[in-house]
Amino acid sequence: EYKWDGIRAQLIKTRETIRLWSRGDHDITEQFPDIVDAATTLPSQLILDGEILAGRPDHLQSFSDLQTRLNRKRITHNLLKTHPVFFRAYDVLRCDGEDI
Repeated sequence: EYKWDGIRAQLIKTRETIRLWSRGDHDITEQFPDIVDAATTLPSQLILDGEILAGRPDHLQSFSDLQTRLNRKRITHNLLKTHPVFFRAYDVLRCDGEDI
């Protein structure tokens, strides 16, 4: 399996919230509001295992660009434009409340 240069994470969506958790069990939701916004269209009661990557699926950016997002307490509109990210799912662990 190819090793992507990103941050391994789980996206957890309940009826009330969407959270992103890093491998080290840190809540990194606030640093990636664009991923949270994109996840609103996904089914409820969902857990995805995957990787947060810098850039766009057709044009990846460096890991240092991703770290720029991770190291900020406040994500500005300009930072969202200059340092886009996306979530690449590897596995669906739970969907509509059922283990997959």
